[in-house]
Amino acid sequence: MSSANGYPYALKIYAGRDERKKNEPLGMKVIDEMISVLERPEKHELYFNNFFASYDLLEKLSATGTMRYSRTRKIRIMPVDEVKKKHRGFF
Repeated sequence: MSSANGYPYALKIYAGRDERKKNEPLGMKVIDEMISVLERPEKHELYFNNFFASYDLLEKLSATGTMRYSRTRKIRIMPVDEVKKKHRGFF
C-alpha cells in the first residue's frame, strides 16, 4: 500500500501459502489484507492489475476493470475471440 505520493506505508512480504483462507482467490486475499490497514477504505482509490482481479473481488469493491478469462468462474460472457473482433466500446 502506498500514499498518493508513492511512498509505501504497508508492506507484506510473501512467506508461503496461507492455509487460513483457502477458498478465497489469491488476489482477493492480497487486496483484503492491504486495505485492512486503512481506517476508511471507501475513501481511497485502489489500483491493481488483472493478476489480482477476480469476479468476487470486483463485485466486493463495486469495481470495474479487466479480468483474466480464467478467473471468470465460468460466468456466461462473450468468448474472447468474438470480443477481439468487435470495436472498442461496442457494448
